[in-house]
Amino acid sequence: MANKGFEILNAGPDLRAVTLDANKHMFYGFPFGSAMDYKSVMAVNQVLGKEPNSKVLECSLKACKLRANEDSFICVGGADMGWKIDSETIEGYQCYEINTGQILSGGFSKNGLRSYIAFSREIDEVSGNHIIFQNDSEKSTPQPKAYQFKVNNNLVIHRGPEWNLLDQKSKEAMMIYSARISPNLSRMGTYLDGKVLTIKTNFPKQSVCTFPGVIQLLPSGQLLVLAQDAQTTGGYPRIAYLDKDNLADFNQLPIGKELKWRLEIL
Repeated sequence: MANKGFEILNAGPDLRAVTLDANKHMFYGFPFGSAMDYKSVMAVNQVLGKEPNSKVLECSLKACKLRANEDSFICVGGADMGWKIDSETIEGYQCYEINTGQILSGGFSKNGLRSYIAFSREIDEVSGNHIIFQNDSEKSTPQPKAYQFKVNNNLVIHRGPEWNLLDQKSKEAMMIYSARISPNLSRMGTYLDGKVLTIKTNFPKQSVCTFPGVIQLLPSGQLLVLAQDAQTTGGYPRIAYLDKDNLADFNQLPIGKELKWRLEIL
């Protein structure tokens, strides 16, 4: 099958091709990588009858703009970015046909933070302003809608390795904690605007391993939640962490959104 793919007319603030896999170069210190919201990735792929881990496009905050250079089926999901094919509005988690020359576009996210686009053919790479499909990939068979996106700001955290460095008041505050998503966020991590926390001793001097979902306490008392492209080592106390499901929900919270979490007691 000829490989014409899609042309990127506008990439938006942050457009990238992602899967659910960890970076194969993690052994050398590269970040974990992968999609920020694995639930939406699996869902858009399922609608198109594809493997859950098939590569998709991830848009953050604002939609990209693409021109189809071949006929294809697509499915969008995650945050609502007002997606349209030409002037026709399309809904999330449904299969749509897009024909050669038609434009897929949208705007700023209306709920959530990140949106995903799956294609009926397998993405090989994003090169320059082109989305290139694998030469031997065929169109998949669309499936019924199977997922409903919902922004969830009620989360559950778990104690981290340095939990016991917190003083008693900070531990009590972390049991049921509320904060807002600050404008300082990226695929590396998100700073929270909330209650200032303190530890009982001086901050550790040695670096330790980190991973997506770790909640670090900064010297200022602010919390930083590490995301998929975070560094693999760090020196700030890892006082808590979000598991895979809660991190996926956290990564969809927009700037200014209030979140609440509770500490899971085992």
